[in-house]
Amino acid sequence: MNHVVAVMFKTLILLAALSVWRYANTSCWLFVIVLTIVSFFLTMTFSEGRLLYRKGFADQVFRDSSIFHRWLNKTWFVLISSLFSALIAGIMLLLSILHLNGKVLIVMFLDIGLLLTLYWLFIRYFSKHTYEGITHLVARKTAVIVNIVIMVPVAVAIMLYSMPPEFLHGSLVATIDGAKQSITPVSCESLRLLQTYDAVRNGFAWWAMFKASSSLGGTVYAILVWLGFLVMQTFYLWIFSRLILSSTIPFVNVFSKINQYKIDRFSLGFFGVIVAFAVISITFMPDERVDKNETVETNTTYVSDVLKEIDTLTQEERNKSIEAVNSYIDTEVNHVFQSVYANIPQYADRQYVWYRDYVDMYQVAAKKISDGWEKYKYYIRKYIWQDDVSYPLLNNTKSYAQKSSDELQRVLFQNGKFDKQIYDLQQKINAYTQKRIVQSRDSIASSITLPEGIKLSEGDMQRLQNINAAIEKSFLKAKNSLVKTAMAYKVGEVGVTLVLTKTIVAKLLAKSGVKVIAKTGAKTAIKSGGFLSGATTGLAVCAPSGPWALACGAAAGTLTWVGIDFAVGSVDEVLTRNAFEAKLRSEIKRNENAFKQQMKQTYARGINDLFNTLDASVHKRPIDAIIYDRDTNTSKL
Repeated sequence: MNHVVAVMFKTLILLAALSVWRYANTSCWLFVIVLTIVSFFLTMTFSEGRLLYRKGFADQVFRDSSIFHRWLNKTWFVLISSLFSALIAGIMLLLSILHLNGKVLIVMFLDIGLLLTLYWLFIRYFSKHTYEGITHLVARKTAVIVNIVIMVPVAVAIMLYSMPPEFLHGSLVATIDGAKQSITPVSCESLRLLQTYDAVRNGFAWWAMFKASSSLGGTVYAILVWLGFLVMQTFYLWIFSRLILSSTIPFVNVFSKINQYKIDRFSLGFFGVIVAFAVISITFMPDERVDKNETVETNTTYVSDVLKEIDTLTQEERNKSIEAVNSYIDTEVNHVFQSVYANIPQYADRQYVWYRDYVDMYQVAAKKISDGWEKYKYYIRKYIWQDDVSYPLLNNTKSYAQKSSDELQRVLFQNGKFDKQIYDLQQKINAYTQKRIVQSRDSIASSITLPEGIKLSEGDMQRLQNINAAIEKSFLKAKNSLVKTAMAYKVGEVGVTLVLTKTIVAKLLAKSGVKVIAKTGAKTAIKSGGFLSGATTGLAVCAPSGPWALACGAAAGTLTWVGIDFAVGSVDEVLTRNAFEAKLRSEIKRNENAFKQQMKQTYARGINDLFNTLDASVHKRPIDAIIYDRDTNTSKL
């Protein structure tokens, strides 16, 4: 218990020195005095472990008479190296304390209580498992390690949720220059030089953090920056923890002569002093004080009200934008498809021409003859000549569906002109969507205008500027990337015309294929009857011709077949053409609606992504926010 109380006493001395250092006029003498106190305790904590490690290593590896054994056991080398390390660590710690904000100071005071609690717990634990001479050393080192593990995530959270400094800029040079200008004025030239080096380090760290948080440098860059940040935070926590839990041998003997009652009262007073230091530090934080000659009215609820209004406007603009773009898509797609509907009668004319069946029969017959000839050659070569040949590819003639698709493209969709119309349509929709995005941005940004008569604190002003910059960047990014991310209605490299024609033909065949076959069979039966009737009549007429009677009857039958085909085709057109055009129009309409729906879903997804990004940016932590240049009224990054 005496060791814990000694740590409390030493901590009070350190807190007093560090408080004077932070809030008093910094001079060279004050810097030397505080650095001496800090370095003294750090030298003690750095050296005690090294002495034990070196002695243990020397005893285990080298003989007692060896020069290496004698060199490793020399204490002066350990003390000099420990003092050098303590001076560097002490300077870094003192420089960092000068620009700590209130949140970090509060966490430091809480961390002192955590360190003392861990130290006390580990003393009780290791007293049962270690030799008496090194129990406190092991307890201190273990408490330091556990404290670092606990406090590093806390340090990261503080960094993320803290307000970025005023000097932060998109340019590294400008950030470092701003960091140098933000240095606390001191009268000591040596200290000013050290502050300059620390400002360069601090400015670079903030700039790198913002670049990494904004994902401007890539994944590897972000990982390296965050690892560097974690290493630095771990190093500072290690220095602070070792300083608080440094060796207390000079004070242990003093407290061993004091009775327990006084020790308990001292312990209670220690925590009271810690609380008092915390209150004083929060009250007199330099980075949040306002010049006495300047009166600033603060309105702590204004920023939260602005955020609520932005949330409401964002949702309204999201819905308005989607509705406006959907309406525009309906209008423009209807206009593009008008030419397709206008070409339906022309396509039907080609389907109901009387000689079409002969063309189809010729193509089928030609395919059959070609396939039969290829098969004949294959069997002759394989089974008679015993050649090693593969089965021929017979599907070298377009199917009915393929021919119908080609004809649809040629007549209804004007040989690819429709694709050009679709491309132009998408450009028009992109332009309209971009215009609508600009309108939404202006509407949302108007809610951030500061009314007359309201003055905000520096932190609130910075927050509003970050929100404004986030809105600008979100909409600018969406406007620039919309053309790239918007839907191109294509399947691979296949144009929209081919997609539509294949779909329409497949549907027509699937829905009316049976009826078409039945209709074709009926027409064939009528034609066959007409052929036989014509042939019989021809035989009777040509009877005197003797041997020519059969040929005469065949010729007459052929003419009758063609005549009946023309008559049946005309009747078929009268009976079925309207239904055919209606079915074709219905299939085109269905595909048109599907096309509209796909475009609407894609543009709605892009608009939703924009507003989701905007929501995340507006409510984003200050570390992730975009810093806004007050002079040029533009985003710095």
